[in-house]
Amino acid sequence: MGAIYGAIEAGGTKFVLACGRGPGELMEERTLPTTTPEETLGASVAWFREVQERHGELAGIGVGTFGPAGVDEDAADWGWITTTPKPGWRDTDVAGYVGRGLGLPLHGVLHPEMGHVRTARAAGDDFGGVCPWHGDCLEGMASGPAIAARWGKPAGELPSGHEAWEMEAHYLAEACAGFLCTVSPQRVILGGGVMGVPGLLERVRAGVRERLGGYLQHPLYSGGLEDCVVAPGLGTRSGILGALALARQLVR
Repeated sequence: MGAIYGAIEAGGTKFVLACGRGPGELMEERTLPTTTPEETLGASVAWFREVQERHGELAGIGVGTFGPAGVDEDAADWGWITTTPKPGWRDTDVAGYVGRGLGLPLHGVLHPEMGHVRTARAAGDDFGGVCPWHGDCLEGMASGPAIAARWGKPAGELPSGHEAWEMEAHYLAEACAGFLCTVSPQRVILGGGVMGVPGLLERVRAGVRERLGGYLQHPLYSGGLEDCVVAPGLGTRSGILGALALARQLVR
């Protein structure tokens, strides 16, 4: 039958938990609200214990988390969420808590902090930003909490024609153009609930094209950027299935 693995997609709003034999063999899934570390991690460990009672021992758990997070396995903060703007989660030992709670190996908690780059402000924008460290970084200006703070409503309650989305496209295009110029990726993948707004991805692509101005001479970076600035191929499943694949890959 093959080994069974666990997966955690740890987000600032919710934790998605799953178990299965691989990304194509998902067996069970659970979603929990992200509250305090003790409550959320405790509930996660409790769910995985129930899973083990139903399906047998897990071989390992893969974790993908909001960050910043320690990724050096030789460092004291490996597997920790460190200087996160998420209230109450700074210096939280995610990998250690889950690993000790279940007696399992954990080989990585990964999150590059490209979300905290600084971007040029939109014309006339005097919003201070919500990031407690940087104020008006990308996280501070364009994250879900930033949208709610700026407009007084969560993103899901704003219609697709709202002026919020032109502002959102500005900041995302600023960031994407910067990423293309600095690290030359084959793809910039924009996921999360906000990107489900009709037309937002197309607005971002148009903004990136405008900012590049034809400077980067490569087929991927020309035309409409349909093959470069993209939505996740797995949709909202990317995080949890990636964590499951991580567990399977590193335990073997």
